Amino acid sequence: MKLVEDNQLDEALKLLSAREQEEDRIVQKTAKTRFAMALVFELKLDYPKAREYYENAARLDPENS
Repeated sequence: MKLVEDNQLDEALKLLSAREQEEDRIVQKTAKTRFAMALVFELKLDYPKAREYYENAARLDPENS
């Protein structure tokens, strides 16, 4: 990373922190989508598929499972 090479460490941390926050939001959205898909599979009585999606949602966002 150019900022690190140029010893602009504070700027590098600021940039990486912003990127990390955006990535966390994307993961949370993905977890919500997987959870919603699990609900649909459960309603369709496809329990193995529902379990797969519930587990995936929990892995992505364990704090909200």
